[in-house]
Amino acid sequence: PGSSSEIGIYVVRRTQTGWSRPRYAGEGMFPSSSRDGQMYITDKSSVDVDGRTYLATVTLRGGRLADYKRLPIKSGWGSQAHPCIAPDGSYLLFDGQGGAYLFISFRKADGSWGEAIDLTQHGFDPLAGGAYVSPDGKLFAGDGGGPGSVAARSPDGKLLDPPGNGQWIYLFRPVMVRGSSFRDKKDLIDVGYFKSERLVDMSHHNYGKNGGVEPNVTFTPDGKWLVFSGTFTLIPAAASAPQPTPTP
Repeated sequence: PGSSSEIGIYVVRRTQTGWSRPRYAGEGMFPSSSRDGQMYITDKSSVDVDGRTYLATVTLRGGRLADYKRLPIKSGWGSQAHPCIAPDGSYLLFDGQGGAYLFISFRKADGSWGEAIDLTQHGFDPLAGGAYVSPDGKLFAGDGGGPGSVAARSPDGKLLDPPGNGQWIYLFRPVMVRGSSFRDKKDLIDVGYFKSERLVDMSHHNYGKNGGVEPNVTFTPDGKWLVFSGTFTLIPAAASAPQPTPTP
């Protein structure tokens, strides 16, 4: 971008000879899309007004973002950012409280969104953020950035000194626990929780307000690799995702 007015989301179009040059599409960051093509972004349009970011849906029309609609998801104090929509659109993961906590909201039968659930209350590391779901929907990962880029505040809003230290890229793996009906003692549903695994030490990742890049972790289409950005010195910016243990 040549000026601050051009900082936002860009698009490139596939052509017969490769890819077009990047074109500015509109305000926002961290786009995510479900299989049906619905896009979700971080809406930054009111940062200069109230200092907060929000979640919104947008439509790509003629190479430009249109139809901005903020999502009325309640998640407590602070900004909402970095949306990650499930491949089938059934749930939405995002960062809340200034980027320090992972939240999830489930889509209701009428199409509205449920109140956000704080995943730190369900076994998630409080310093994980920037979630991304694998294409098959079975795994997801998140990043923590540098020492001053995430978890800068405590749950009650107080600044931490030193600032947050969510300096790992995490893999979250579902662990299933068999449930049963209390009436007939028969198998009823499968319940479980997510186990977090630290993959990459990001403590030397130089990212903050004065420079660097967000990790923005993403899976390859086959789910075998996690790719991320980083401001490192002679450190490769990719990690192989551990493969699930086959179930007999």
